[in-house]
Amino acid sequence: RAKNLEQCKAKCREDYWKNAPARREYNRIWKISNPHQLLFTCAKRRAKKAKLPFEITLGWGEEKLKAGVCEITNIPFDYLKPAGCTRRPFGPSIDQKIPGKGYTMENTQVVVWMYNQAKNEFSHEDVMRLVTALNPKSEYLL
Repeated sequence: RAKNLEQCKAKCREDYWKNAPARREYNRIWKISNPHQLLFTCAKRRAKKAKLPFEITLGWGEEKLKAGVCEITNIPFDYLKPAGCTRRPFGPSIDQKIPGKGYTMENTQVVVWMYNQAKNEFSHEDVMRLVTALNPKSEYLL
């Protein structure tokens, strides 16, 4: 019986790696087709790991993404990765307005990933100061 179990496990591992390219392609298409579900699931996992409140819903995320633009910059969401990149700089990302306060309706917004990364280390005001310095005629004024 143990021998059969080991043979079965070996066959499963073989099939897993044999189908890896098709599985990767399926996952890529699924992520593009279900961005709200992906954002929701990842945020829920982060909240659980950090023991933060999580009150947003899948419907909330779907509604936010329907707008199609970042809530802060109004940059349209772009779901494709630039060549040679591992991230989607203008893809959607759930931002906690006050880090550590959790994923509540009042404390979250959907922004472009690049803004969220900059705000990960710095404040909104710091990020907007940089934007204004790069383009003094920018609509983002402090």
